[in-house]
Amino acid sequence: MGSLWKLVQKKLKLFRVIFLDAVVDFLVGMDLNDVRLLHLFWCCLNLLKGILILMVGRAE
Repeated sequence: MGSLWKLVQKKLKLFRVIFLDAVVDFLVGMDLNDVRLLHLFWCCLNLLKGILILMVGRAE
């Protein structure tokens, strides 16, 4: 079970790097009309975070 957890952590680190690149690209390309999109984006991000926490909680 420990090795599975290490694999998951590795994947999450990779995901985080790719995700942060995407966020930076998004913010750099944003103008004022995209503020509503940004709000929607944050809502989706919080939802994903909640799902991840639930999944990790079940795995332990």
